[in-house]
Amino acid sequence: MEKKSVLISVLIVSILVVSMGLIILVQEVAKSYNEKNVAETEQVLLNVQQSNLGGLSGLSSLDNEIEDDDVFESLSLSSSGGGGGGSKKKPKKDDNSDVVGEEVDLVDTENEINFYNESENETNLSDVDFGIPNNETDLNLTESNQTEILVRGNCKAGSEETAEGPGGTYCRYNDYEECFDYKTKSTAIAYDCWLIPLGCGEVDRKTDRCSYSNSYILYEAWLDCGFTSLTADGVNWQTKNCNDYDKKYDWYYYCTSTEVRKKKYFYNYGCSNGACKVVWSGWVDDTLVSRKGYSDYCPKRKQYGCSLCGHGDYDCDWDSECYGSLYCTGSAWCYLGDCGCCWSGETWDKTRDECCECSSGVCCDGCHYKSSSSVCDYHYGSYYYSCPSGECVGDDVYRRDKRRYCSGSSSSCSGSIVSNSWQTYDYCGSTEFCNGDNTGWSYFYCSNAQCTSGVCCDTDCGDYVFKPSSVVCGNWYNSGCPWGTDLGDDVGRRLVNKHCSSSSSDCSGSLTYGSWGVSDYCNQNEYCDPDYSIYGCRSIDCSSDVDCSKDYWSGLVCSSNDVYGTFVDYSCKYPGTKQSECISQSTYGKKEECGSDSCGSWLNFCKNNDVWKKRTCYDKGCSNAVCFNNVNVEEEKVQECGVDEYSDNYCDGDSVYRDFIDRGCSSEVCFETTTKQKVEDCDHGCSYGECNPEDCENECGPLGQTRCDGDYVQTCGYYDTDLCFEWGGEEYCQSGCEDGECIIECSSDEECDDSNPYTEDICNNDGTIDSYCTHLTIACLKDADCGTDGWVEEPYCLSNNDLKQKFRTYECNYPGKSYSYCDSWTPHKLKESCPNKCVNGRCLVEVCTELCWWGRCETYCIWE
Repeated sequence: MEKKSVLISVLIVSILVVSMGLIILVQEVAKSYNEKNVAETEQVLLNVQQSNLGGLSGLSSLDNEIEDDDVFESLSLSSSGGGGGGSKKKPKKDDNSDVVGEEVDLVDTENEINFYNESENETNLSDVDFGIPNNETDLNLTESNQTEILVRGNCKAGSEETAEGPGGTYCRYNDYEECFDYKTKSTAIAYDCWLIPLGCGEVDRKTDRCSYSNSYILYEAWLDCGFTSLTADGVNWQTKNCNDYDKKYDWYYYCTSTEVRKKKYFYNYGCSNGACKVVWSGWVDDTLVSRKGYSDYCPKRKQYGCSLCGHGDYDCDWDSECYGSLYCTGSAWCYLGDCGCCWSGETWDKTRDECCECSSGVCCDGCHYKSSSSVCDYHYGSYYYSCPSGECVGDDVYRRDKRRYCSGSSSSCSGSIVSNSWQTYDYCGSTEFCNGDNTGWSYFYCSNAQCTSGVCCDTDCGDYVFKPSSVVCGNWYNSGCPWGTDLGDDVGRRLVNKHCSSSSSDCSGSLTYGSWGVSDYCNQNEYCDPDYSIYGCRSIDCSSDVDCSKDYWSGLVCSSNDVYGTFVDYSCKYPGTKQSECISQSTYGKKEECGSDSCGSWLNFCKNNDVWKKRTCYDKGCSNAVCFNNVNVEEEKVQECGVDEYSDNYCDGDSVYRDFIDRGCSSEVCFETTTKQKVEDCDHGCSYGECNPEDCENECGPLGQTRCDGDYVQTCGYYDTDLCFEWGGEEYCQSGCEDGECIIECSSDEECDDSNPYTEDICNNDGTIDSYCTHLTIACLKDADCGTDGWVEEPYCLSNNDLKQKFRTYECNYPGKSYSYCDSWTPHKLKESCPNKCVNGRCLVEVCTELCWWGRCETYCIWE
C-alpha cells in the first residue's frame, strides 16, 4: 500500500514536471512567434512609413509610440488584412480644383440647380438620390478578411474588449476574441489563471488611442488569447491608417447663370479620441464643363437639366435649347456655326454675340433700337423769345427751340417732342433790361432804361423811368413849443414832406408842411424846452427829497470784526421849480455789527451701534465787508457697545448648540442680549461640541492615491459624509490615462520641434493634459528671404548734373516670428555725381582727338 502511494506520488510529480516542461515549451514557442511578429511588424511599418505615411518623420518616431512590451499583429498590417499602414494617403487638392467648405449643403444657391450622373443619360434633380451620406456611419465601410485568421486559443474568463465584447463587430473569432472595430473606442483587458485553483486576475489592459505624432494613425488595442489553455492572455496593438476610410463620390453637375460645372463630395477620415472618425468633409475638384459662348454651352445646360438658355445666350444648336418662345437664330445650320437664342423677328449678330432688332436708321445703333432717351433731332421747329431770367436791369433776352427723341420701338425719329433749354440771344448791359412786353415768336432785343437807381427812379422790373412830382420821396417831423415854455405847456410837432422833381432820380423836389399837433402832454412838474422838444416834455429835477436818488453805503470794509463804510444822503434843493436840483452829503461810520462766536449744549445719540454726543456751534465775524454766521455740528464717541458674536459649540443632550450674543445701541445707551441656538441633532451622540462619527471602512488609501478608470483619473479622498476614504473626483484625460496620470502631449516648445526653420513651434497649455502642438508659418528669417536689393527702373539727370535712380531695399520685419512679414521701399538715391555733364540718364565724358595736317595740329573734343 505504501509502495502504491509512493508510485502514485512519483507519477503525479512526473506529470507535473512534464506539464511544466510543456508550459515552458509553449511559452518559448509563443515568445518566438511574438518576436517574429515584432520583426515583421517593424519591417511593415518601415515600408508603410517610406511609401505611404508621409506624416511620420521617421521610424524612430513611430517606435516611440509603442511601449516596450507591445506586439503588433503582423498579418493585420499586410495588404490582405484590414489593419493600418495601408497604401492610401490623405487626398490633396488638385492644381485645377478647389476644396469648398467644412460642411456643405447639397442645395445650390443658384436659381436653377441640376444633378447628373455620368453613368446615366439624363436625370432630374427631384428624382435623384445623391448617394452622399449624412455622416460617417452611413458610409458602411467594412474591414476585409476579418474572419480569415485561424483561432490560436481561447480567452480566459474575464478577458474582454469593453466596447465590442461577445458578438461585437469585426471579430476574428466567433465569440469575442481578437476584435478590430477601428471606428469604436474600446479597452482590451487580459486575464490569467493558475493551474492550482487560486483564481484569475487582470494581467494587462490597453485602451485605443491616436498616435501622438500623426493625426491619421490609430493604435487599436486587441485581446490576444493564449496560444494554449495554459498560456496567459495578452493585449497587443494593431495600427490602422484612418485614411483608408476616405471616400470621394461620383461627379455632381450644377449650373450658374453663365457656366455648367461639376464637383465631387469628399469624406476625410482621421484619428480622434481613440477612433477613426470624419475630421473634414466638403466639395472638391470643382471643374468647368462648359461656359457661355462655348459651342456646347446650350446643349450642356439642357443635357444636365439646368434652365434653358435665355435671351442673348449662346451657343445653341436647336430651338429646343432656348427658353420659352425663343428661337435658335444665326446661320442656316446652327450646329455648324454660332447661333444665339432670340425673339421672333430678331437676327443674330455673330460679331457682337447678341440678338439684333434693326440694322439702319437714325434711331438704330446698328443692332438695337435706341432708347426713348436718345435725341434724334436737336433743332425741331422755330425759336421762341422771352425773359426767363426776369425783366430787371442786366437780365438778358433768351430764345429756345425744341428737340425730338427716338420712340424706343422704331428706327425712325418718331418719339416725344421736348423744349430745349433757354439760350442767350441778346446780352443786356447795366442800363438795359429784357422787356417782357415783347415776348413771342418775333425777334426782339434789350430795352434802354431812363434810370436804374435812386429814390425817385421807378426800378420795378420792366419800368425804369423817373417818378412824377406828386410822389413823396421823403418826410420827417419838426418839434417845437408853439404854446409857450412855462410849467404845464405841451410839446408840439408837424409833418414835413419832400417830393420828386419828375426829371431826376434824386429826391430834389418841393417841401410841404402839415398842422401842429401835441406830441407830448406836460404836467405841472414838466414844461416845453425848445432845445429839448425833440425828446418830449422836460421834467424838473425834484419836487421833494423822495424824487432824488436813494441813500446808499459805499466803500464798505471790515473793521473790529464789524462792517464800516461811507453813507451817502441825497436831498432836493429849490423843490418844485425849473431850477430844482438833487444834492448829496457823505458820512463815514459803522453799518452793521456782526456778533461773537458761541456753541449749544451736548446731546447723546446712537450711531454705528455705539453711543455718541453732538452740539451746534456758531462762528460769527466779518469777511469781504459782509457779516457771516457759519454753523458747525461737532460729534464725539462716548461709549463703544461692542459687536455681535457666536460662542463655541457645546453639547446639550444629543444635540450641538451655540449662543448668539447681540450687542448694540438703543435709546442713547448700550445693550447686550444672549440667545441659545441649535446647530444639529446627532444620531450617535454628542461629545465636546461635535457629533460622534459613524463606523466605516476605507475603500482606498492612502489619501491622494490615484488610478485610471478608462480615460478618467480617480483620486482617493473624502467624498461623502463619513470619515473613510473612497474613490472620486474624476478628471477626464483628453489624450488618455496611464499609471494614474493624464498623458501630457508636450511640456515645452522644444518638444514640438518639427525641424522646419520656417515654422514657429508652440506648445499650447504646456505641461497640462490639454497641451497640444501648433506650427505657425514664418514668412521670413532674414532680409534675403524677401528679395535682393538693387537698382530698378531707369536712371535720370538732375539740374546739378547728379545722376539718380530708384534703389529697392527689402526688409524682413520681426524675423523668425509667426507674425513676420516682408516689406520693401524704393527711394530715389544718388547713383553718381557727374563731373562734367549728365544727359539722358548717363554721365558724359569729354573725348578729345588731336588732328594734324601740313605740319599743323589742332585738338577737337566732343562729349560722349
